[in-house]
Amino acid sequence: MTLVLIGLGCLPSTLKAHNDLASAGDFTVYIDEDGSRSIDDIRELELRGEFQTLKDFGRRGLGFTKSTVWMKVSPRSLTPNTEVFILSPRPDFTTMDIFLFNDQGKLIANQEAGTHAKGRAIQRRLPTGRIVLPEPGAYHAYVKIRSPLQLSLSLYLLSHEETHRVITSDTNFYFAYYGTVIALILYNFFLFLVLRSYNYFFYIAFGLSMALNAYVQGGFLEYGPVTFPFLNQIEDAVRILFLPSISSLLFTYSFLQLKTLSPRLGKVLIGVVVVACLCQITLWFFPDAFCKKFASAFDLIAVIFVFVSGTLAIRAGDRAASIFLLAWGILALSVGVWSLGNIGLIEKTFYVAFCPLVGNMIEMILMSLALAVKIRKIEARTLIAEMEAKEKENLQHLLRMISHDISNPLSIIKSAAYISRRSEADARPQMPRVEKAAQSIEGIIQQVRKYDAVRSGKISLTLSPCSLRKALDDIPFYFSERAERKEITLTCETLDEDIWVFADEIALTHEVLNNLVSNAIKFTRLGGRVKVSAGALGDQAWIRVEDNGIGIPKSLLPQLFHASRPTTRQGTSDESGSGFGMPLVKTFVEKFGGDISIMSRDIEEKDENGQDPRDHGTIITVRLKRSPQALKS
Repeated sequence: MTLVLIGLGCLPSTLKAHNDLASAGDFTVYIDEDGSRSIDDIRELELRGEFQTLKDFGRRGLGFTKSTVWMKVSPRSLTPNTEVFILSPRPDFTTMDIFLFNDQGKLIANQEAGTHAKGRAIQRRLPTGRIVLPEPGAYHAYVKIRSPLQLSLSLYLLSHEETHRVITSDTNFYFAYYGTVIALILYNFFLFLVLRSYNYFFYIAFGLSMALNAYVQGGFLEYGPVTFPFLNQIEDAVRILFLPSISSLLFTYSFLQLKTLSPRLGKVLIGVVVVACLCQITLWFFPDAFCKKFASAFDLIAVIFVFVSGTLAIRAGDRAASIFLLAWGILALSVGVWSLGNIGLIEKTFYVAFCPLVGNMIEMILMSLALAVKIRKIEARTLIAEMEAKEKENLQHLLRMISHDISNPLSIIKSAAYISRRSEADARPQMPRVEKAAQSIEGIIQQVRKYDAVRSGKISLTLSPCSLRKALDDIPFYFSERAERKEITLTCETLDEDIWVFADEIALTHEVLNNLVSNAIKFTRLGGRVKVSAGALGDQAWIRVEDNGIGIPKSLLPQLFHASRPTTRQGTSDESGSGFGMPLVKTFVEKFGGDISIMSRDIEEKDENGQDPRDHGTIITVRLKRSPQALKS
């Protein structure tokens, strides 16, 4: 015999029950507004025709309500002791009392099958009642239903075999759902730890909120293996009702970068999140507050924001937004179907009950792909930003080189021009100095161009043998006037035997020696002394610049070679500086394969008697490789 049922969810619309059972019509329904009716009252109302068929009732659910719902079905047994199961796909039926009458109106069975019923016969997540039809004939089953959540009018009359199949399918589906969700949450969690992107953080929050809602509203608190503080029973689902909407909006704001994409829309979204948070906090402390009726409305608002934001991002050229919109479109469709079942516009079948979970699994898989695309885009943007920063740093470096190196020959030209203007004598004696200074400037410009080409990889830095005698002989030309103005004794040792080192001649003179001597003069007081010397030891040569100036504070020494650290100081005659000289020196010394060391005593550093130290000043030593030709000779 075939039994026709109401809303079979994951079952076919007609079931092959055992041959001992036939259907005597669909479920009918009566709404007890205040829940005061007894079973006798209900039977009398049913005899007066107060019950309606679900088709005439026009709805499949009541949403959030305090009313009690009575449903009636009339199975017909063809053989003695026929076993029948009344099952609900809704685990939130905390009250599901079954009253079985025979056709003569005699009560032959009464049991409590709701999830809160103590000692109920079938301890399952889904409310399930078992009744036995003792004799062939017609029977009338009245089912009293209450729910703390959105009440859906869904009951099934099943045989033992079909009940087992439904429960097994339900269990297997939840295992698949939680296995998929946990795997994807862990996957995104590890990506968050590695990449430190808040997109992953907000998405993990959304995945956890969906899984937690499914666990609580799925009735697992009472019969599942895991419990949570402050969440003890299915009624506590209202305490987390708004969390999926809140986390989905926050993820949308972060993933689509609404702060930049559409600041106005972003502000409105944050405002909606604040309202939802207030509702959620209210429901945490007052579970019966009126705002729980707006949960479905907030789900709809979240869907609208997701679609509007995703559309804007696609129009702005965000490729990941296409996957984002597809994923959330699938989830929104599934949640929409589920919400229609909650408010009774469609029947809450097993398919409808599982819709948001299926949608959530598909959405999480797609969103993991979207996050991967997004991260690739972020990495590409980061790489471009790093390249631009490197180029900017390169330009700044070149400007520092020019500003430092040209200042010395320019001062010579300015000095020659000044002497020529003030003196009536012929200016021709000054021309060799001007010509040599101009040649120095030309060499510096060529060196800057060469250095830029080296940094960009167009050419490699070629080192050649350079004469230290020539480098030291040029120092008085550049600095004698500056030293005289401060009455400083500038001494440059004359090498009896030339020393050749591997370097770049212009860089060695202007980037290394000139910077070191310039600093020595700058930080030496009137009447002081500066000495430049050189020598060789084995396969290395050394250049030493000594002064009895004010020295370098100990706190400044570790930062001296870092261009990004504040190291610039006023000279002893209020000379200004930029703090870039020493970083340039170190850069080129290392490019020559050498090293640099500093010994300094600050004049402010008192001796053991509390007096200014007599040995204040600085000694800087540069060590370079000698050229093989010089070593052979």
